[in-house]
Amino acid sequence: MAERALLDTDIFSELMRGKNEGVRVRAEAYVKEHGRLSISAVTVLEVVKGFQKVGRQDALERFVQSLASVEVLVTGNEDHYKRIQAAGYTLLLDKWKVPQGPRVPLI
Repeated sequence: MAERALLDTDIFSELMRGKNEGVRVRAEAYVKEHGRLSISAVTVLEVVKGFQKVGRQDALERFVQSLASVEVLVTGNEDHYKRIQAAGYTLLLDKWKVPQGPRVPLI
């Protein structure tokens, strides 16, 4: 059983492009095991800003519609991190701000 994971913006963007077979296969396996992908509210903001910057309203609308099938986690303070831990994600609060410390595993 794979650990639950929070996708970062780069991996999620790569998945949206649909050109990397390895990313697609791993994401499908993850969804099969856990039911849906998880991203942070920061990723949502970055994707929205990116589509707005390049004038891709069509892609922005598709992205917003796709959020119904994705778990969006709001992060930013210790209470949010505790909720992420309670949801079963690997996250060590005492080491979160240490650059070389453990982080939420990415797929």
